[in-house]
Amino acid sequence: MNNLRLKFFACCFLVIGFNSPFKAQQEEIKFESIPPEQGLSNKSIPAILEDKYGFLWFATQDGLNKYNGYDFKVYQNDPSDSNTISNNNIFCLIQDREGYLWLGTENGGLNRFDPNTEKAIRYTHDENNASSLSSDNVYSLLETKQGELWIGTWEAGIDVMDKESGKIKKHYRHDPKNEASLSEGGIWSLYEDKNGIIWISTWGGGLDRFDPQTGIFKHYRHDKKDPGSISNNIVGPPL
Repeated sequence: MNNLRLKFFACCFLVIGFNSPFKAQQEEIKFESIPPEQGLSNKSIPAILEDKYGFLWFATQDGLNKYNGYDFKVYQNDPSDSNTISNNNIFCLIQDREGYLWLGTENGGLNRFDPNTEKAIRYTHDENNASSLSSDNVYSLLETKQGELWIGTWEAGIDVMDKESGKIKKHYRHDPKNEASLSEGGIWSLYEDKNGIIWISTWGGGLDRFDPQTGIFKHYRHDKKDPGSISNNIVGPPL
C-alpha cells in the first residue's frame, strides 16, 4: 500500500513530513497526478479518506470513488435501485468505528454505505417526521468519542443521530433570542478536540465552541474593534 499512500498525498496536495529535517532536504519528493482519464468520475473532490484496509475513497461531485492504487470503482445513484447512494454530489465523507462510510450529499441527504455489501441506506428530510434530518444538504460529519453521529447541514443547523436506530435524537438550531444557541444555521465543518469539546465553523456566524456538559454554545466572532478577534465570520472556503 506504500504506492497507494503516496498517491493519496499527491491528491491532497500535502507535503510529506520526515522525522529529520535534513532527510527532507536530501530526498526529492515526486508527485503523481491521477486524472479523470484513469477512471476518476470527477475532478472536483471535496473529501478523501483512507479506510482501515488502506483503500482510498474519494467523494466527488459525480459519485463515490474507491481506489486500490491501480484502478477506480465508481458508485453512483441509480434511480431504479434504492440501495445505491441517494445523490452523486457528495460533500463530506467519514468512516465510523464499525467500518461504515457516511456520505453527506447536496439535496440527497445522508447515506450509510457498507463497503462489504456495496449497498447504501438513505436518510432524508421528512417534514412529517421530527426524527428525520433537518435538511437534505449535508456538508459536514463527525463521529464523536461517544459514538454519536453529528451532522452539519447547510441551512438548518446540526442534527445528532443515534446510529443504531437511524433517528435524529437532537436538533441544534440558531435561536436569535438565545445567545447560548448555535450562532448560524449554515455549518461548514465539525471537530471534536481531546477534551470532548466540539468546534463548529459556520457560514456567517463565526466559530462556535460547544460544551456537551453544559449544552452551551460559545461564539467567536469578528469584531472590527478587537484585533484579537477572528478575521471573518465566514469560517470556511469560498464557494
